[in-house]
Amino acid sequence: MLREVEVLSVPLPVRFYTDEARFTSEGEAAVAELAQAANEQQLERLKLVGHADPRGSDQHNLDLSKRRVEAVRAELMRRGVKAHIDVEWKGSRQPFDVTVLPSSPNQEERWALDRRVEWVREGQKD
Repeated sequence: MLREVEVLSVPLPVRFYTDEARFTSEGEAAVAELAQAANEQQLERLKLVGHADPRGSDQHNLDLSKRRVEAVRAELMRRGVKAHIDVEWKGSRQPFDVTVLPSSPNQEERWALDRRVEWVREGQKD
């Protein structure tokens, strides 16, 4: 019996070099952690959504967020994740909601939060 459907969006701390789809060392560690979790939980499907900060044109940011989320998918697959991985990209259209933070970040920190990949986890509770 299906009681509810749970949807959880998790911003991953995947860091990229400025204006690139190449991971920083922190970004590499975050993807490794996600790969480990996906493998341990034997996920069948997962969805990733890429985002970008507002600097640059709309088209540039869409392309950049696409390249970044595809880089995360490729790295997860390289690390043995067997789940079907759906990707979506939003460019800079959905900035990070800084109101959920305990303190107000400065502009550079806001941009860093906007440059993110989110894991959208959809599952069922029995």
